[in-house]
Amino acid sequence: YSFPDIVGHFLKKKNPLRVLSLSRYAITKIQVSLGNSLHLRYLNLSHTTIEELPDFACDCYNLETLILSWCRSLRKLPIKIVKLVHLRHLDIRESSVTEMPADFGELKSLQVLTSFV
Repeated sequence: YSFPDIVGHFLKKKNPLRVLSLSRYAITKIQVSLGNSLHLRYLNLSHTTIEELPDFACDCYNLETLILSWCRSLRKLPIKIVKLVHLRHLDIRESSVTEMPADFGELKSLQVLTSFV
C-alpha cells in the first residue's frame, strides 16, 4: 500500500477519528478527505514538507489543536482557517509562514499562538 492509501483507509472507518498525527512523515500534500472530520480534535503535521494546509483541515469544526511547527515549505495559512472556531492551540514555530489571514481575529477560542506574522 502507498501512504495515501493507508491514511485513507483509517480515515474512512466508521469510528470517528479524534487524533491524527502525521509528524515527520515525508509528505508534501494530503489528498484524502476526512469523512468523519467533524470529530477531529488534534492534528499534527509538524516536521513535514507540506506546502499548504489540506482542505479538510479547515472543515474540522471541533479542531482544538493544530501543530504545523517546522513545516518549512508552508508559506501561508488558508483563508478558511477562520472557520475553526474551537481552535485553541496553533503552533507554527519554525515554519515559513509569512502571512496570516485577514480575519484571523475571528478565532475567539485561540489561547496559544506560537508566532504571529
